[in-house]
Amino acid sequence: RAATSEVVGEKNKGPRVGGIIDGVVWVGGSNVPRLMRKEPADIMAFRPTSFKELYRQNTLLKEGLGDSKKLDLASGTSKGISVTSWIQEVKWMIEPRGFDTVFRVYSPAEQRETYLLDNWGELTLPEVKAWVDTLKTHGDRYDHENLKLSA
Repeated sequence: RAATSEVVGEKNKGPRVGGIIDGVVWVGGSNVPRLMRKEPADIMAFRPTSFKELYRQNTLLKEGLGDSKKLDLASGTSKGISVTSWIQEVKWMIEPRGFDTVFRVYSPAEQRETYLLDNWGELTLPEVKAWVDTLKTHGDRYDHENLKLSA
């Protein structure tokens, strides 16, 4: 099933952005209906269904980035990675996993989407907060998961 927001009962509900292939949910990509993917960008965009895989993914995400890939903004030194390199590293990590949708701030009224990892200076903090609030109140469980996992 391609990208849809169709509800077929709570257990079979597909993601707002993404789809289901052979009963396994995948997520990721644009919020703009005409730009939504018909298939996942990568095998990692599938959501695990077994406890073993869920546990493995959770453990990896809790480990976070290695020290060489962390920003060191507080100390004022340049021991860590640059902001632009860090953004590219984060982008490289989240896109194949389908976490990118929550970073794509969509304005249906304007038919405009701003991808924060490409255009990180375009939106104001209140605009980004409004998008996060929209996802928290009107997004689906996968939006909520992606917000949590990408934080």
